[in-house]
Amino acid sequence: MGDDILIVFCTAPTHDKAEELARGLVDERLAACVNFIPGIRSVYRWEGTVKNEPENQLIIKTTQHRWGA
Repeated sequence: MGDDILIVFCTAPTHDKAEELARGLVDERLAACVNFIPGIRSVYRWEGTVKNEPENQLIIKTTQHRWGA
């Protein structure tokens, strides 16, 4: 039975946090590969205020089977 492949996008506030998340996901075999792209900006609403913050984009390659973990 094959697993359905998932591409999951999330952000991390710093380069160090992005690297920590990427390494942890791969070390725990929750993702086959994680790319992270530094230097993006996110504009979002948080607690009634519009924020404009630097972030790091993570692209996580995993499977439907691993998603719950």
